[in-house]
Amino acid sequence: NNTIVDGHYVEFDIPKQMDQKSIDRTIAARKRSSVDLKIDLMKKVLPSQFLPEIIVDIGCGNGHFTKALAEHFSSTKMTYAIDHGELPKNDHALVTFKGTEFISEYQDKIHFATFVYSLHHMSPYEVRKYLEFLRTRLTDGGLIMVIEHDIDFRHLESIHEKYNDDMHPVSTYWVAHTTDLFKQHGFYPHSDTHVLTDHQQRPYAALFRHAKPSKKGNPIVTGK
Repeated sequence: NNTIVDGHYVEFDIPKQMDQKSIDRTIAARKRSSVDLKIDLMKKVLPSQFLPEIIVDIGCGNGHFTKALAEHFSSTKMTYAIDHGELPKNDHALVTFKGTEFISEYQDKIHFATFVYSLHHMSPYEVRKYLEFLRTRLTDGGLIMVIEHDIDFRHLESIHEKYNDDMHPVSTYWVAHTTDLFKQHGFYPHSDTHVLTDHQQRPYAALFRHAKPSKKGNPIVTGK
């Protein structure tokens, strides 16, 4: 089999005898499956009345999820997709791709921020800078969503050795670790974390907000 890497460590094993059209169809189907899983996780934790206008997807990679994220909400005015290195083309009306300089240039408020399988590729310094940025830019009713793996990568030698290098260090952000980190920066869990326990890599979605809610299920209103 051939292994094709697309974006941030998204791998597709393709049989060598496949023609190019079949390869393209296979990759497209698997990308859709990956995006659908993330959207489904998001829907498990987001309040139904949550309608963000300005969204920031931090560590957007190839941008496939970012575009689906922008289209998910009828309220979306703009979604900023942030990453380092070469960025995808700006070919979507509701998505603008930006480099990491975005956090020093952007001055307006943000209603919804996401870290989707991106925290574990960031250094502690990068994570701290993004959380400090969000502390000043996230609206009072805004939310931060994390999608990560509820496992410790350090105990999975095959994964850690394959993906851990000086340019892209692999850290570990299981649920308890992520919750403690966000609390240290003034963000508190908004609702119960949803973990896919029957999935080998235990993906989970967690929501955070500025202040600890006085009552579980507190309504979220954006733009205030």
